[in-house]
Amino acid sequence: MACARTSDNSSRIAGLLKEEIDWKRVVRMAHKHHVSSLVYWNLNRQPGANVPDEAMAQMRKESQYIAGRNLFLVGELLTLLKRFENGGIRAIPFKGPMLAAGVYRNMALRCCGDLDLLIEENDA
Repeated sequence: MACARTSDNSSRIAGLLKEEIDWKRVVRMAHKHHVSSLVYWNLNRQPGANVPDEAMAQMRKESQYIAGRNLFLVGELLTLLKRFENGGIRAIPFKGPMLAAGVYRNMALRCCGDLDLLIEENDA
């Protein structure tokens, strides 16, 4: 959990890394809770972290997939917003990549599965 946040938790993480850790479980739980990117990002920032290469590789791979998917979703979002604008429909994106950019300040740190838009009821 210490690695699943964006606030500076380096000293807490450094202390935890000195303990015996079931890395397979960490990777499995990070995946299950869709926080692999955050966990990888935090562990990667720890100087001299003794994290097994296999665990880091798995989280790096998932993080790269999430980053690529989020970039794809942002491209689709921009296309949709332009189409709505051309059709005279006001649309406001929320959650997904917009939440990631606003809250995490990094779109790649949040796993996004779809796009959410608010539109006027009469435009639906």
